[in-house]
Amino acid sequence: MPKLTIYLPDQEPLRIGFEDQAEVSVGRADDNDIVLTHDSISSHHAQLKLVGAQYHLVDLDSTNGTFLDGAPISEAPLSHGARVTFGQVEADYEGDDEVAESGDEGGDFGASSGSGFESTIHAEIAEQSVMPPGFKNLSPLPKVEKKDAASEVAMILGIVGIVAALAVAGFAMMMKV
Repeated sequence: MPKLTIYLPDQEPLRIGFEDQAEVSVGRADDNDIVLTHDSISSHHAQLKLVGAQYHLVDLDSTNGTFLDGAPISEAPLSHGARVTFGQVEADYEGDDEVAESGDEGGDFGASSGSGFESTIHAEIAEQSVMPPGFKNLSPLPKVEKKDAASEVAMILGIVGIVAALAVAGFAMMMKV
């Protein structure tokens, strides 16, 4: 069963399953299938429409737009793992293909973690990073080299010396007048 996990600010993630519904409406108004009470959501914001065996995301001329994986859309097919954004409210789409593979056929929607959301993404911080062979920096800005403390002190003393010489010369000119 396809699912949408919606992340409303200051609330637990909301997982909603919809099975073979031809159309699922999303918006702020009470007559929507999924009601999202957030300022960035239009009354009738978007729709998930079943086309063949695949759902399509359709923006209903919403004020703040509907986005699929960060790109604004008017209509686009959904695939498992897609990030959907209604206005400023983000959601993750889970399609039938991944649900069948994972063996999660409903039930408590993976609420075993207590948050109502169970992630399958596991990441670790690398101990070191290595620049790939043949890597070229394409930045138009030159690389800034770090300077040692002695050269920075010498530069500051040089600037102070120039300012002092200018002050002495200015003072001498004032005394001649």
